[in-house]
Amino acid sequence: MAMAKYLSYQGTTIPYYLTIKKQKNIVLNVSSGEIKISAPAHAHDWEIEMLLYKNIKKILNVVNDHNNYRKIYWNQAGIGYLVLFDQKYPLQLRSDNVYSKIIDREVFLIKTAGSEEENIKRIHTFLKQKFYYKFEQLLNKWAKIMNLEYKNLTVKSMKRKWGVCYPESKKIVLNIKLIHFDPSVLEYVIVHELAHLVHHNHSKAFWHHVEQYFPTYREKMNILKRPGI
Repeated sequence: MAMAKYLSYQGTTIPYYLTIKKQKNIVLNVSSGEIKISAPAHAHDWEIEMLLYKNIKKILNVVNDHNNYRKIYWNQAGIGYLVLFDQKYPLQLRSDNVYSKIIDREVFLIKTAGSEEENIKRIHTFLKQKFYYKFEQLLNKWAKIMNLEYKNLTVKSMKRKWGVCYPESKKIVLNIKLIHFDPSVLEYVIVHELAHLVHHNHSKAFWHHVEQYFPTYREKMNILKRPGI
């Protein structure tokens, strides 16, 4: 289990998470804006801190990049924001006897689930329930424009893919995290996956097909490469 630790640097306290594992070396990783260290049981604190100080500028650059594009945030009091279709909305995490809902059409009230990872999962589950129709509307729009037919749409959270197409079953899968971006980004992914109904790989013909319907696809691809989710 990860232990919360703190590093002092230029008058700032920087949190990091330490996990003791059966391994030979100390390993540093920065993901989702968090600094994570795994180390063998015999590792000393000074060895861990020396590794952090040695890489501190690179670490902070990665963390800052993530925070600049962060789509979901809350503080220790459970107050923060949620980016929905590129617009910020107030977010409240509550541990009392409440159920997740949208208040006054703009405040997202989410019942806390415990850890940060569990809370984000709960938020995405709630968003999927509330906004599945939006994904379906845009998919239907582009299927009609491209004169293509799909049979099934699934919206879910995925770690490594923004979308998936199964040509044989004509099934389209879209990542719920696309809900954080401008709708045009979601539309690009939809066009991308629909094009796979015709081209089952990323050949020149495939990209030509995508560009035919979505000339600015490269711009949307670059947006999806940014950190923050």
